[in-house]
Amino acid sequence: MTCEVNGKCGDDLFGTASDMFGVMSAENDMVKAARAVGELLSTCHNVVVDEDEKTHERTYEAESPDEEALVCGGKKLGYTYAGTSTDTIFVDRSDKRVNYKLLALIPFSSLRKRMSVLIETESGDIILYCKGADNIMFDRASDYKLAGSKETLNQHLEICSSQGLRTLVLAMKIVSRSTANNWIAKWKKALTSQHREEEMANAAAEMEIDLSIIGCSAIEDRLQDGVPDTIADLKNAGIKIWVLTGDKMTTAINIGQSCKLLNTSMVNIKLEYCDEDGDSMVIEELETKCKKYADSDNIEDKQLALIVDGPSLTVIMAKEDTKEKLLKLACCCRAVIACRVSPAQKQLIVKMVKTGLSPSPITLSIGDGANDVPMIQEAQIGVGISGKEGLQAVNSSDFAIAQFRFLKPLLLVHGRWNYRRISSVIIYSFYKNTVLVCVLFLYTCYSGFSGQSLYGGDSWCYSGYNFFLGLPPFFLGFFDKDVQRETSLQYHKLYEVGLLKQDLNITMLAKAFLQSIFDALVIFYIPYAAYSTFWEADGTLSGLDIFGNAVFLIMVLCMMVKNMMLFNTWNKYVVAGFVFCVFLYIFFVVVYTNMTGFTGVYAFQGIVGHMIELNIFWIVAILVMGFVNLTDLARYIINMEFFPDRVRIAQILELEQRRGQVRPSSVVSSSDSTEV
Repeated sequence: MTCEVNGKCGDDLFGTASDMFGVMSAENDMVKAARAVGELLSTCHNVVVDEDEKTHERTYEAESPDEEALVCGGKKLGYTYAGTSTDTIFVDRSDKRVNYKLLALIPFSSLRKRMSVLIETESGDIILYCKGADNIMFDRASDYKLAGSKETLNQHLEICSSQGLRTLVLAMKIVSRSTANNWIAKWKKALTSQHREEEMANAAAEMEIDLSIIGCSAIEDRLQDGVPDTIADLKNAGIKIWVLTGDKMTTAINIGQSCKLLNTSMVNIKLEYCDEDGDSMVIEELETKCKKYADSDNIEDKQLALIVDGPSLTVIMAKEDTKEKLLKLACCCRAVIACRVSPAQKQLIVKMVKTGLSPSPITLSIGDGANDVPMIQEAQIGVGISGKEGLQAVNSSDFAIAQFRFLKPLLLVHGRWNYRRISSVIIYSFYKNTVLVCVLFLYTCYSGFSGQSLYGGDSWCYSGYNFFLGLPPFFLGFFDKDVQRETSLQYHKLYEVGLLKQDLNITMLAKAFLQSIFDALVIFYIPYAAYSTFWEADGTLSGLDIFGNAVFLIMVLCMMVKNMMLFNTWNKYVVAGFVFCVFLYIFFVVVYTNMTGFTGVYAFQGIVGHMIELNIFWIVAILVMGFVNLTDLARYIINMEFFPDRVRIAQILELEQRRGQVRPSSVVSSSDSTEV
């Protein structure tokens, strides 16, 4: 953390505590400012001290790393926070312990964007210390003497922001005892009010005025490991990335550049609120940018980035037409950064994207703090990052990860796998049930729509169709992997298959429907042609029971083989699952044919045993299964050889790599990873 006091910044202040007090004795204005900053950093917070009983070493537990950094900054200035009792704050100076009476603590809120503490010193002075965002603090300040000047302070803020540091402005106010007593009465009343939040905000606003600015702080919010590479890979996968942050615009732009969201070749479109004629200027600027970029015919070759601040969003989101223009402009940009936004604005932005585009996109929100909870809950997919910011985001999310870089395997590997698995299960379930219905429809055409069952009266086999065939799709949904984890991470473009909905759409369902009709024709008519002219050994034609159960058994076997052909990955669980399903069906048939007294269906007794003894059944079964499944196999081979898609190409490269025909370096090259 760095700090600015009375026009001096950084290492000019951060010496040892004894050095600091030596400087204080030399410069009067800096003495006041430095003491005020030290007292503010050591008292205006919610940090809890944990002291080891043996070593007496203190550790700080804070709601955020920023709070901990500020308290540590106060320690470096010679003000060591030692703990808090019910109404007292303990601070260790270099020479003694100082006790501050805690009169009121006004907590930080994303709406107020500031935090304050009202304390009474040992000398009897009552002081309000306040820290918050620069734009908020400047509006409530009346004096800049202790900070040097407003211009100097702004220069330091700009320098720190350009380096990607998160800045706060620090202020104080001397309060008279009568004013403090009157205000404390209002504050206590607000704490127990029915409209607590509103009353507290009003009371706080009444006290936090006419502030004297004493300096500013700047904290480095270091990016986690792998953030730039993760963002670059997600962008290569076709994912649109928007950054919604509470930082000021300069800081947000610097962070965007450091995480590779922005680059020097991009054209930055800025929408920044100005105090003079702010509303009209924002709308006019938005319309100008829309005409220049969004309505242009040749924007494809331009790399655009939109940066908009919170006050501008407040104006734009108030009207539907300006909201549509903003969304239109944002969709033309490769990167969008919204800075100085509140949690409510983050939620509104996510909602705007969800409902304002056609076709409706899938939105994912990821965050690590309480300020991110509204947008995490608003998005279809919420991801919380666990860490020092607390568990509010994690508790409100659908998925929890430890670091941002884990978002890459979550989406590119597990997300893509599960999308393909679910798509395959849905299409297969639709297909197998359509086959069953089509076969019954063909039968009713030949039975004169009499209502006679094809499967032997009230046979439980018909009712158990989805029971026998319900387990294999679960194996498909649990274990199938079209490509391995490493391949999914290397070839980012594979993820676009899901973005473009190529695995589950109306076309795929139509193909499955047509395939089910063809297979139903084969499953019904080949046995019909065979059994309608087949004479038993006793000189009689095969009956309906033989024909119907032959059709059902062949259909079940065809559907199982069809499900097997959908698998890209086989393991011991999948093999065991299919073996279990086959033996389960055989066990059911054997038991069912010998339970006629229990079921009351005597027409089924001995049918299956007699059916499988006939050579005609095995001939028909082989013919039907050959027609039904060899057509799929032929289509698969043709697509692999002549019309391979991205997934097939990746599978071929993966197979060749295993065989040693492709060098691993050629598979993982950055150029290939974006072109597969």
